[in-house]
Amino acid sequence: MSAIPTTVRTVSPLVAPGAGPRRRRRGVAMLLVMVGLVVCSILVAGFLSSQGTSIGIAHNERDAEIARNYAQSGIDMCYWLVVNRSDWRTNMNPGAWLTNYPIGSGTVSVTTADGAGNSSFTTDPTQPLLVTSTGSCNGRSFTVSASITPTGGGTVFGGGAFTLGQLILHNTAAIDSFNSSVAPYNILFPGSNALFSTNYSGSGALTMDGLSVFRGSFLGGPTSLLGSIVQSILGLLIPTNVSVETQVYIPGHIIPPNTAGLTTYGAKTLLTNGVLAPGEYTSVTNTKVMTLNTSGTYHITGNLTSTVGSISVSDGVNAVVEIDGATSVGAISVKGAGMLTLYVNGSSTFSGSISSAGGAANMRIFGMSSASNITLQGATSITAVVFAPQASVYLTDSSKLSGSVIAHDITADKSSGIHYDEATKSVRIDNITSGSAPTGTADYVVTRLGGS
Repeated sequence: MSAIPTTVRTVSPLVAPGAGPRRRRRGVAMLLVMVGLVVCSILVAGFLSSQGTSIGIAHNERDAEIARNYAQSGIDMCYWLVVNRSDWRTNMNPGAWLTNYPIGSGTVSVTTADGAGNSSFTTDPTQPLLVTSTGSCNGRSFTVSASITPTGGGTVFGGGAFTLGQLILHNTAAIDSFNSSVAPYNILFPGSNALFSTNYSGSGALTMDGLSVFRGSFLGGPTSLLGSIVQSILGLLIPTNVSVETQVYIPGHIIPPNTAGLTTYGAKTLLTNGVLAPGEYTSVTNTKVMTLNTSGTYHITGNLTSTVGSISVSDGVNAVVEIDGATSVGAISVKGAGMLTLYVNGSSTFSGSISSAGGAANMRIFGMSSASNITLQGATSITAVVFAPQASVYLTDSSKLSGSVIAHDITADKSSGIHYDEATKSVRIDNITSGSAPTGTADYVVTRLGGS
């Protein structure tokens, strides 16, 4: 039996159809994924970079705003010092007031100068304070410049400031105090809170004799010797509180009312009770009761003569009267919520009682620069405030002023006197310009000059 032939076949490994192209596609896909990852990485990196830039910009803006606030704080601190320290002109000098002073998370630097370029702030106390303030925070800085200027107006009756001359008490004259917002004046319980100051540095800035009494404090001129301020012969200072003022104060100037366009009436004579209308008069003579019952301005280019008559201001009426000539007035009555403001230019005499239902704040006597003297005589009661820094004020014949007075000098004689009303500390006198005054008695205005 023959052998069966055997055929040996060589079988190639199994290869799936299309296996080569698939591998190529897989390589392309991986390449695309890698490209996508790179692109995403670039986008993420760009996004993070932009975010970091934005945050940096935000931080810079925040620091710049903080620096701006710190710079303004420097201005505010200077304003506070000027308003609250009466001796700043004497004790502070132009130049650097603050250098890299720590504030919050940064610093502030402040330099100052006199408005007129003077080397001392005391040379001209009407000049503004020029302030340059630079705030810094994390490398950012901001500078603000401003002027702090005394306006002269404000609450000027801080106690009575006799700006240049003497305060003289003769023949049982008296000065004391009370507070009308608390209780009326009581002669049995006089207060001792009167405060008077002067620029007068000669001997006897406060002179007292004949059993005169001063209850309060007195400040002599800046260069006064303490031992020479008071000259007293049988006078009594209660309590004894005499010292030296730290600086010279200059009173503001009264701004006169606007009299343009007033109706003109010529000369006016009232022989019976009558009413005066707002307008301009060449002179006014009154022998009875002259009533002002309309708010407005009354301008008398000549003299006001009402010595044997009286003036009555109706309730709710705000009457402004300017007298260019001499003023001679008897009694004055300001009723209810009425107000009377007298601007006197010449010599003035008030010889009757002056009453004001609304208190001293509603009866005002302003002495203009040409007012040389104001006399209060023959009246037991005068309720008023007097601002006459160029005039000599004279009280006599038992006249008692309840209110406040600022004058060139004051003489009280023959049982007359001043009951300083502490309530007048809050009385605003806004028609005053320029000048300087002690703490709390004058307003200052801040004007921003620039910032960068």
